[in-house]
Amino acid sequence: MLKNIFEKKRKESSPTKKDSAPLPADALLQKAQACLTRLRGLQPSDPEAFPLVNEASRYVQQLEIEVHKLAGSDDTRCGACGCICRAQAAAAHQQQLLEALAQQAAAAGRQERQLAAQRRQLAGDAAALEHQQRPGLESQQAAAVEAEDFEAAAAIDEQLQALAAQQQQLAVRLCRAEHQLGQCGAARVSLVVLRGQLLERLGAFFGGLREQRQAEVVKMEEEAAEASLADQYASEEAGLAQQAADVAALSADLAAAESASADLTAAAESGRSALQEQQSALLQEVSQLAQWSEERATAAAAAAASVAAEQAAQQLLVGLKAADGEAQEKLQDLCKCIDDAAAQVQEAEVLRARLAADKAAADDKAAAAAARLPEVEAEKKAAAAKKDFKEAARLSTEAKALAVAAQAAAEEAHGLSGRLAAAAAQQAGQQAELEELQAMKQQRRRKAYQGRLAAAAAQQAVQQAELEELQAMKQQPRATGRQRKWQHMQEALQRQWGQQRQQQVHHQMA
Repeated sequence: MLKNIFEKKRKESSPTKKDSAPLPADALLQKAQACLTRLRGLQPSDPEAFPLVNEASRYVQQLEIEVHKLAGSDDTRCGACGCICRAQAAAAHQQQLLEALAQQAAAAGRQERQLAAQRRQLAGDAAALEHQQRPGLESQQAAAVEAEDFEAAAAIDEQLQALAAQQQQLAVRLCRAEHQLGQCGAARVSLVVLRGQLLERLGAFFGGLREQRQAEVVKMEEEAAEASLADQYASEEAGLAQQAADVAALSADLAAAESASADLTAAAESGRSALQEQQSALLQEVSQLAQWSEERATAAAAAAASVAAEQAAQQLLVGLKAADGEAQEKLQDLCKCIDDAAAQVQEAEVLRARLAADKAAADDKAAAAAARLPEVEAEKKAAAAKKDFKEAARLSTEAKALAVAAQAAAEEAHGLSGRLAAAAAQQAGQQAELEELQAMKQQRRRKAYQGRLAAAAAQQAVQQAELEELQAMKQQPRATGRQRKWQHMQEALQRQWGQQRQQQVHHQMA
């Protein structure tokens, strides 16, 4: 089947006797580009798509013939560079046309699958209407007539008529979907065949261009190899000259480094002798500082003991303040709980009164419905005897409503009785809880007062410890200035010796 379609498309695209003279390459390129632009704006199911595809294919065939003519003329190759460029542009546009055909074929395939799914859905809906909904409605109508529900029977008859109209609409949509599915399948097959033809032509054209490009690449590689060898020889000669210059420069640097090393050695010896003199002078000050350090250690021990006592007192004071704050918060929470409990007792009293009123109203409603029910039953029997089915149906509905209302009122009264008893029990429990909370309030007030007294005593102890610490600090000796001077001198000597040693090692390595 695909072969027959291919032959038919080839005959349609072949030129006839009525065709005009062949157009130049530029005109063919413009025609093919215009067809491609129009083809991108169409859908596969549009009636203008197939003639436009055939026209574009014919222009591409003629343009391919012109390209082969230009490629075969070796004598005029140098003068036809512009034509070859135009041929390459034509090949690029042919590739764009191929991509557009592939997109059209994919869109046709998607549309074909969508139409097939739509056809299956329509067929399933029609079968469901015929085999499921119609028998159910007919059985419901028969049951309504037997149960004397004439209003429901009339409504079901209207539903059956609407179901028949819906089945007719589904049949028309199913025929239309099958017709569109056939058209979409034919369009997709024709697009696939035309895409295969364009792929074969594009492959042949690119094969010729590939061979020509390979020959040019081989020639360019040979020329590049010769140039690379010449550059490599020149770079090696320059490298030898640079190495000779580097050797001379390194010899001069070595001589300068040896002279600098001798100077640094002499400077290090003079610095070492000066350092020894400074150390002997500082040893005398060390003994005096040791004596001052012993006195300072004794004073520091006394201050540490005082600080420890003060810290313990501070911790005790903080703990007492925290306990007092916590007691105040608990007292406030207890007061809030008492207020909430009193409000709950009041709400329980209101709820109990409302439930009692609701129970009395439910009892009255149940009694009224029970008294009206026998009268409605008698009227219904009289209407049925007179064959007044509408009145009988209305009275039957009223009787059912009265029975349901009486049952609901009785159930509501029973539920309200239980809720009333529960509300009374809840009110008694809340009253007992309120009395217990009021007793706890008095106890917590006494505890909060005792905590504040303990905090005041602890604060007085902290103030006494601070006073004793100030008196001890006035008696401590102050010898920290000379000790700081000794530390600075030691650090300066160590830095100076380290710098000299580092410079000497650096010059020896150089």
